Amino acid sequence: MSVRGFLREPAVNIAVDGQYTLANRFDSNGKPSTFACRTSRISPLRMMIAVPVVGRVGDSHHLLRELGKLEGHISDTARGSSLVELVMTPSMREKFAGKLTWLDKKRKNPALPEVRLHARIIPATRIRP
Repeated sequence: MSVRGFLREPAVNIAVDGQYTLANRFDSNGKPSTFACRTSRISPLRMMIAVPVVGRVGDSHHLLRELGKLEGHISDTARGSSLVELVMTPSMREKFAGKLTWLDKKRKNPALPEVRLHARIIPATRIRP
């Protein structure tokens, strides 16, 4: 899909910070390079992200953000942005669509209460893989 085509599709305009790796970019230690990114538009099928390093069409993308770990491939690029086609199972896509709906409601009404069953816990020490 093209960026122009995506802009005509139903999606939510949500800015969420995250980080990503490109399958063919490595640091001096041979580990995948990690870059900061920010979403600008998301649907359950694809997302537009602002990136400092734009990959090539077809490159694999691995994204880590508050929406969870997402994987996909670049289908189009624009100045400083990549359009990523998300790869997920139908049940994962349905759950992701629910997250997007909630985030859009929360963006429109910041006073919307959290309705999680359990409080979020941030560990005192971070576990690194």
